[in-house]
Amino acid sequence: MTTVEDRAEAVAAFGQLLGPDVADTFSRLLPTRPWSEAVPPGIWLRQDVLSRIDEGRRRGLHKRLIEVLGARHAGVLMAFIPPVPPATLQRYGITI
Repeated sequence: MTTVEDRAEAVAAFGQLLGPDVADTFSRLLPTRPWSEAVPPGIWLRQDVLSRIDEGRRRGLHKRLIEVLGARHAGVLMAFIPPVPPATLQRYGITI
């Protein structure tokens, strides 16, 4: 299970590479809890949500994060980055 402490550690690692200002901005934009905890499972079965998931882009992002931050921090960040645009979730009243 990915925790808020894991998130803070991954953001700190990100900040070591890009500086504290970038890390602070990234931390403010990154959801505060894993998307899998924030989004009810039934939402993922809706066709309009499924159609917005781009697994190729997510795999590419994950691969690049592994190269830059290492597997552990990359996995943590991917747990917090939702697989669909926030606007898609907001249509269902979900803000993460």
